[in-house]
Amino acid sequence: MNAGSTTIRASVDGKSDTARLTVTEPPPVVDRVSVSPSTASIEEGDTRRFTATAYESDGTVIPGKTFSWTSSNRSVATVSPSSGSSTTARGVNAGSTTIRASVDGKSDTATLTVTEPAPMLRSRTGTISGRNNYNSGGSVTLSQTSDGKLELKITGLSTPSGAPDVYVALYTSSNINWGSGASLPSGARSFGEVSRQSGTKTWTFTPASGENIDSWDYLILHCRAINQEVGSTSLSN
Repeated sequence: MNAGSTTIRASVDGKSDTARLTVTEPPPVVDRVSVSPSTASIEEGDTRRFTATAYESDGTVIPGKTFSWTSSNRSVATVSPSSGSSTTARGVNAGSTTIRASVDGKSDTATLTVTEPAPMLRSRTGTISGRNNYNSGGSVTLSQTSDGKLELKITGLSTPSGAPDVYVALYTSSNINWGSGASLPSGARSFGEVSRQSGTKTWTFTPASGENIDSWDYLILHCRAINQEVGSTSLSN
């Protein structure tokens, strides 16, 4: 039998009547389901769209199918809508969940990983002013980096031509007692000598245990020869 239309006739004693019969092809049978993408990763609060496709045994796509969607762990991610050709998963908490699409007894799954959002990277800034009748200048930025380090950058640096032995230091105070031959005070971090230097200077360093971007309140240009500040700035958020 093939799809099409035919007339059915019944006759008796010279009389007859007819009926119209339409033969249709049987609906395609779902052999398998495919969910795309098969794996995905999002941060908490973000979303990812998943799409399902149904196939016959010969690989022909079956259009118009409505799939049922579920998330195996709703505390990790939810799905909406729960039926349709596609769904959107929303990350709730860090973890892993299985996104499943089902139709006509067939299903396929995708793995969704939800991660915690990356921490916001902070910066602190300041503008160097001269101290003790010395002229110094520069714009200072102390920044967090994505790999957990800190970067100190001075742009437009200028130091006094008449002041030797000038060092850069981060400290909790705008004054530091650090003469030639003396040890660096506790809580301070030095970045070396910048006597009579200008332009841009950049240092990237790993904070010691207990140190972070808020461990220092001032950047100081300190002349160790006379144990005086020739420039400094407070660091603001």
